[in-house]
Amino acid sequence: MAQPARIYGAGEYPTDKSTCILCDTPDKLIQYYSLRIKYPLSSKAIAARADSVCAIPNHITGYITIRFLINCRGEKTCFHIYQTNADNKNTDWGEAVTHTLKTFVADMPDWPVGTKGGKPIDYHAYLTFKIKNGKIENVIP
Repeated sequence: MAQPARIYGAGEYPTDKSTCILCDTPDKLIQYYSLRIKYPLSSKAIAARADSVCAIPNHITGYITIRFLINCRGEKTCFHIYQTNADNKNTDWGEAVTHTLKTFVADMPDWPVGTKGGKPIDYHAYLTFKIKNGKIENVIP
């Protein structure tokens, strides 16, 4: 039986699968934490760098999560964006804000290539930007 089409909430920008560049097509993609790998900069350093280059309007307080895939060549692809306000309710601050953060993440160098059994693999990662009055205060994880 066919699955019904997913209806996306306010502030949720689904993955454009036409831009996904996978090395293989496993049944289930691995999450970054299963591989015990980490981006070389700390969350605090990422937040400071993002805050210095991403112009976010002062009225924005909440969270923007950018979920993406790192393929076996270390390329970032398959971006999916979620936005919530300070009360964790879906919201939409507009494409200009999300585009700024997505571009920041896409331009971050040095993402480690995941491996399993000595073979490079695709895996999911995410960054959640905690924003208060337009200032990026923290990046989770």
